Amino acid sequence: MTSATPSFGAIPPRRAASEVIAQVKDRIISGALRPGDRLPSEQELAAQLGVSRPTVRESLRALTSMNIIETRHGEGSFVSSLKVKDLIEPLNFVLHVDDDAISHLFEVRSFVEAGSARLAATHATADDLDELNQLVESYADSIDDLERCVQLDLAFHRRIADSSRNPLLGELLDSLVTLSMASRRRTGSDVHTRQSAAHDHTLILQAIAEHDPDRAEQAMLRHLEHVSQGLRSKGER
Repeated sequence: MTSATPSFGAIPPRRAASEVIAQVKDRIISGALRPGDRLPSEQELAAQLGVSRPTVRESLRALTSMNIIETRHGEGSFVSSLKVKDLIEPLNFVLHVDDDAISHLFEVRSFVEAGSARLAATHATADDLDELNQLVESYADSIDDLERCVQLDLAFHRRIADSSRNPLLGELLDSLVTLSMASRRRTGSDVHTRQSAAHDHTLILQAIAEHDPDRAEQAMLRHLEHVSQGLRSKGER
């Protein structure tokens, strides 16, 4: 918690709610407000910003919908934990109304996973490699079990992200996976697709085990291109 509550500056009436939101975001970015900090009351914010309380209320509702702040009944508004998954969750709605969103989401996932594989090839430990090897073998042994393969696939990709030693990549991957879970199940519903994925996983693991970042990145990109082809064949991209 910060020792002193930051003050806010007066803003012009036009686009007042947007400016209130921007000022709160700015103070979080600057570190003046940190996760868990309590915001000034509606009355205090209205006075500092030179806007009406309804405008402050509207702004706080918007910030809450973005998972940037949380409102506790009888206590006030607080900066949220700002976990990646909480900030990305609103995209779930976009995926249902934007025909291009799945394609764009997959492109983001490709960047994240290729980068994770590249870093894992540099930072993976013997324990990481043992776990990845077990996951690859279990996936191959479970090729006829769709749900088991889905869970093992998730675990394999998450372990690669963990092996990158960048915790943000793991959180980001979890969020992207949650958003694309339905597509992941449909893509893997064909046993031949799962057999192809098992082969891809082996190549990715080999590159990581041999500490070859370029090859690990390319192996992951080829794997994701195979997944993308599966999505396109089902009319999802």
